[in-house]
Parts: sequence; C-alpha cells; structure tokens
Amino acid sequence: MLTSQTSFSARMAFIFGFCCLVFFTTSSPAQTTDSRPGIALVKPQAWSKPAEATVSEFIGYIDRTPEGATGAGYYELKTKLGDKRQVPASRIVKIIVYPDVSVYTRITSPSERDALAAVATDLKTAISDYPSTRSYLDPSLKALNKELAQYDAGNVKIDGAWVSRETYVAGQVRVLGGQLRSDIVRANPTSSFDLHTDPRFVGLQDMAATSASAKALVKELSETYDKLLRVESRQALLASFDSNALAYSEAQGAVERLKTLKPEEDPRSLAFIKKWDASIEMAKQLRTRAEPLAREFDDQMKNVTDVAIPPLASPELLPKINALDGDVKVFLATKPAPVLVNESDLAISLTSISAAFNKLQTLFPAREFLQAKELLDPLVARSSVVGPETKRVAGLLQTYVSERIRDFSRQREEAKIFFDSGKHKEALEKFEAAYAVIPDPTVGEQISQLKEALGLAAEKK
Repeated sequence: MLTSQTSFSARMAFIFGFCCLVFFTTSSPAQTTDSRPGIALVKPQAWSKPAEATVSEFIGYIDRTPEGATGAGYYELKTKLGDKRQVPASRIVKIIVYPDVSVYTRITSPSERDALAAVATDLKTAISDYPSTRSYLDPSLKALNKELAQYDAGNVKIDGAWVSRETYVAGQVRVLGGQLRSDIVRANPTSSFDLHTDPRFVGLQDMAATSASAKALVKELSETYDKLLRVESRQALLASFDSNALAYSEAQGAVERLKTLKPEEDPRSLAFIKKWDASIEMAKQLRTRAEPLAREFDDQMKNVTDVAIPPLASPELLPKINALDGDVKVFLATKPAPVLVNESDLAISLTSISAAFNKLQTLFPAREFLQAKELLDPLVARSSVVGPETKRVAGLLQTYVSERIRDFSRQREEAKIFFDSGKHKEALEKFEAAYAVIPDPTVGEQISQLKEALGLAAEKK
C-alpha cells in the first residue's frame, strides 16, 4: 500500500512537472536550435549533485528555456537513434558541443591560434571536472591538439588547408606588395593614403619579424612612399614662396624644412635653395646700405615746401642712391622670391622715389602732368617706407599734379560746351587755356581747327 501511494505520488509529481514544462514553454516563444552533436551532463534529479551527472550524447538539441527564469523550461535532445528526449533545465549541468576543427579554416596569427587553444582548454577542464566525459571528448581534444601542433610546427592554415609559413608569407608578400605599390602610386596627393596605418602594411611588418622577403618589401614600400611624400612636400613648399602673404619668418622656416626633404632628389629644390641663400645675402646687403641713405634723403626733404620745382637729393647723396639703384636692378633681375623682394622694400622704395623725383625734373617743365601722375600714384604708398618727410613731399607732389590735371580737365570741358553751343571764339580761348596747363596733342589739334575755322569766317566777312 505504501508502495502504491509512493508510486501514485511520483506519477502526480511527474504529471505536474510536465504540465509546468508545457506551461513555461508556451509562455515564452524564445528557443535556440543547435544541430551540432555533443553531450549533455544530466543529473538524476534537480537536487542531485553535479558529480552524479551522467553523459547523454546527442546529435542536436533545442533550448526551450524561457529568458530570465533560471532552471525553468527544458532541453530537447535528439539522440543518434532519432529519438527526442526532453530534459528539464534544472537537471542539466552542462551542454558541450563537439568542436568542429573544419570550422577553423584560417589560423595564421597568434590570436587565431589562441582562440583554438581556448576551446581545447575548455575541453580539458570538462574532462578533469567530469571524468565520465573523457571517452566522448577525447577525439575532439585530439583533433584540436593536432591543429595546434601544426601551427606550433611553423605552419598556417589557409582556406582549410595547412601550408608552411614560408609559403604563406611568400604569397602574402606578393599579393600585399602588389596592392600597396598600386595604392601608393595612385594616391593623389600621396598624403591622402596613410601607408603606416594600413592594415595590410601592418600585417607585412608583423611578417617581417620572421621573413626576410617581408622585411625587404616593408623597406621598399616605406622608401617609395616616403620619397613620394617628400616630392609632395617639396612642391607645396616651393609653391608657397610665390605668395606675397608669406612672412619672412615663415619663409625661413619653410626653407629649413625644404633642406630636410632631401633636396638633392629634385634639381628644382636644390636650385631654389642655392638661389635663396644668395638672394637673402643680397637682400641683407641692400637693406644695410639703404638704411643710412634713406635717413639722409628723408632729412633733406624737411625743407621742401614748394613742389612746383620737384626736389632732388643732394649732389653728394644722389650718386650713392644711384649706385644702390643699380644693385637693386641686378637683384630684381634674378627674380627673387616675393618675400625677399618685400625684405628689400626700403632699398627699392628709396631708389624708385629718387628716380621718380629725378624724372619729374623733365616732366614738370614740359607740363606732362598726366605722365607725372602715373609715375607718382604708385610711389606715394612707398614713400612712407623711406620716412615721414618723404611721404609728406610725395603727397604735395601728388596734390600739385592732381590740381594741374583738374584745371586742364575743367578748361577742356568748358571749351567743349562752348564749341557745342556754336561759340567757337570762347571755345578757342578755353582750349588755349587748357593747353597752357597741359600741352595735350588732341587739344592742340582742336585749337588749330578752330583757328582755321575762325580765320575763314573772318575772310568771308
């Protein structure tokens, strides 16, 4: 009777447990299906110790445990005979899927080797903890160790086949070398391609530790890339010297940078550096000579008030300025970089203004004020470089010339108005007044025509 009662209670517990399993399964749609073979360590009862677990081999399983409910649900194990065995999750100690070494189709690096070794270590731990699994797990462990031994013997696995590391590296050197050479040459500009961070180049550097061919390729690629970078940098630096906005200190830094970029590889860079060194020395000499001459010239301008007769440097100073002017012309004939022209601005300004003042000696008596204006306008800005008195006198000259031109223009326009009104006599007077200011050929021709017309009219009367 006791036995029957116990048996009945056990049957009710099984039914209740099964109902619970069905309930948990239907309450959560989550499940994982794995068609790989392996073993499950199954305890006799949920409360049994893990050491009491036995091995149950399967060719696939379905995980029907709900998320967030530890010990609930069950695993459905498919046996070799095709049966499906449902085991409550609370009885499962461990699920171990047999590792398939064919899945590891590529083992070429320490990290890939370590991933394989970690799987082998897990199997060893399982066998140590559960000796009953040895006969099941030993074949997989041996297969893993065999793969590890291949790698440790100096081989690598590519596309599932083992080859010697030398053969693999040689192939990689050929392929990666061709790709990187092409990418380096195609890069425009070269700096848009970063060779040293490219994963392919990094891989070659790793290979170079044990491969002479990889080491040689790394050196070749680095030298080619660095040479092209130098070409790009030199071109950019040389182009920068054409800018008027480049400061002298910046130019000096750029030249020093250019000298570090193996200018001997580029005749243009080498010639520029040679020319720069010579030009900068000339610019320094011109400034040194111009400074005392500019001070003396500016001092002589202090007494100038009437510019109807343009001022000149003293007979003692003028030859020195003219000699400087000759050297300035030689300097400019070498076509120095704009920044060095700017550095020579004092010498250029002084000689230009002195030459202009000298030319005004001819233009003013000839009343060629239009040409005088063209000469003076660009020099007024330069005059401040020489000194404040020079700037003042240049301004007076510009004003004097502008007034003569305005007077000429006014007289000429009034003459045109009279002429258009038929008042030829009045027009003639205005044209003559304009011509007296500036002997313009066109005005002179109009005067001749008017005189002829007025003379004919007088004869008719």
